[in-house]
Order: sequence, then structure tokens, then C-alpha cells
Amino acid sequence: MSALCDVFPDDPSCAAPEPEPQPEPEDPIDDTQDDPVDDDAGEDAGEGEEDAEPEEKMSGDERRFWDVLPAVAEWSNVKDLSTLAMLSPMTAHLTYGAVATGFALSGFFEGLRYRKDVTISGVKFEYYASGKVNNGTNWWKLSDQIRNFSYLGVGGVLALTSLMAAFGIATGINALAWMYLGGAFVLIELVIGVIRYLGFESYYSESKSTDATIAKAGGTAMGIIKGDALYDGAMSTAALVMLYGQMEAWYYDFWNSLSEQDQAEMVAGWEETIATRAEEIDKKRAELGLEEGEEKDDAEEDEGEDDDEDEDADGEEGDAEGEDEEDADKDEE
Repeated sequence: MSALCDVFPDDPSCAAPEPEPQPEPEDPIDDTQDDPVDDDAGEDAGEGEEDAEPEEKMSGDERRFWDVLPAVAEWSNVKDLSTLAMLSPMTAHLTYGAVATGFALSGFFEGLRYRKDVTISGVKFEYYASGKVNNGTNWWKLSDQIRNFSYLGVGGVLALTSLMAAFGIATGINALAWMYLGGAFVLIELVIGVIRYLGFESYYSESKSTDATIAKAGGTAMGIIKGDALYDGAMSTAALVMLYGQMEAWYYDFWNSLSEQDQAEMVAGWEETIATRAEEIDKKRAELGLEEGEEKDDAEEDEGEDDDEDEDADGEEGDAEGEDEEDADKDEE
């Protein structure tokens, strides 16, 4: 019940029982004493009028802004609750598994089927022959081999762990696999991109050769390696869109799979990180002199308040002296 009340605090079943009213002791009324006059009543009323003045000075736009804030907060709560209610861990894991399967299949077919060397009538045709220009490094073949076998290995493992996690099996192992293998996959993509860049630069240089055959071969290789880069870029973009859409549901299932001790340790680590960053920010602000400026502003404000208090005190003393003089004149008369 406590978990339900945390999400729906306004539910009638979550209302705290009202305490039973207890009779208050009656004090004897003394009619001989007059009601004391509250000297501070006038001052409180004056302060209330002063506090009300800023509200009266608010413009129509400002009032509308403060009026709509409760509605905005209520709608934000509705969106948060609906988002939480619609989270589906199984859908998230199946989506992650589908993305990983797509990369694994791409690596398998490109590396072991579609781009294999073939022999026709005793003549061997190398698929990556166009990547070798002027007896230089075959950058196209090198980048493609790293790409295909990495996609097959990483994608295959993540597809398997995601399918298991969709049915509640080894959710923690799946999370670790995506964290570490996903990070390794990013580094692999970086390496592939660097190799393709070096290859494109090399092929560009060959395309400027005075030999027409070499120049044509260099231009052809440039187009091939650029096409592969564009294909992988579109594939990665589509994958990121799919993963981002299910990221919160995926992490929701991972968080609930942790023990209370593990959750507490993670929260403590986050708090320590935030505290460390806050200290670093304070040091930077102190080095830039921002803290001193704020302290000076606070000191000036305090001095202004003290001056106002002194002026009020002097005015009260002057009023008291004036009243004493009036009383003395009345006595003389």
C-alpha cells in the first residue's frame, strides 16, 4: 500500500486517520481585568499592507503566469504517471535485441556471403580488388573486415542477452553486456572511421595521378569507400533512434533487478559525485572572483538594512521626545 500511496498520494485510501478531538481546559474568566491593548497590532497591519503592495503592483501577464503554474504542474504529473505506466521492459529488450540482431546479420552476410571471392571457369575474382590502387594498402578490405566481424561478434552476443532479459533471465548480465560491449562497439566504429578516412585520402591522392589508369582506379575506390561509410552511418542513426525510444524502459527494468543494497550504493555514489562537482564549481567561482562580488552585494544589502533600522530608531526617539515636550507643556498650563 505504501508504494501505491507514493504514486497516488491523493487517493482517499491513503489519507491519514484524523486525530480525535480532545477537550481543551477552560480557563476562568477574570472580568476585573481589562483586555490588554496590543500595541503591535498596528505594526502588523502596516506590515501586511506593505506586503500586499507588491501583489497589487503585479501586471496582468505576471498574474496569469502564476495562475497557470498549478495547471502546468498538474499536467506534468499526468505525463510522468502516463510515461511510467506505459513502460514495457519486455518491449524494450526485444527492441534492443532487434537492433543487435540487425548488426549481427549485416556482419554475417557482408563478411561470409555477399563479399566473398568467387572462382569462375578457373579464374578467381577478388571482391576487394578495386580497393588496391597502385600496389598500395587495400584500405577498403581492411576496414570492411574489421567492420563485418565486429558487427557479427558484438551484435550476436547482445542479441542473445537481450532475448534472455526479455523473459526475465540474466537481466544484470544483459545490462553489463550492453555497457561494456556497447562501449567497445563505439571504439570499433571510431577505428573503422579512421581507417576509411585514411583510405579515402590515399585514394584521392591516387586519383590525381598523371597515369589515367591509376587515376580512374583511385576515383572508383573513393566512391566505394564513401558508399560503405554512408550506409553504416544511416544504419547507426536508425539504431540510435530505436534504442533511445526504449532507453527509459530498459533502465527501469535494470534498476528494479538490483538489490536494495546495490541501489543504495549507486545513490550514494551519485550524491558523492554531485558533492564533488559542487566543490569544484565553488573553487572555480572563487578563482574568478564571483563569490567575492556576491559577498560584497550581501554586505551592501545588510548595511542598507542597518541604515534603515537606524533611521527608524531615530524617528521613534524623535516622536518620543515630542510627546514628552507636549506632556510638559500641558503640566505647566
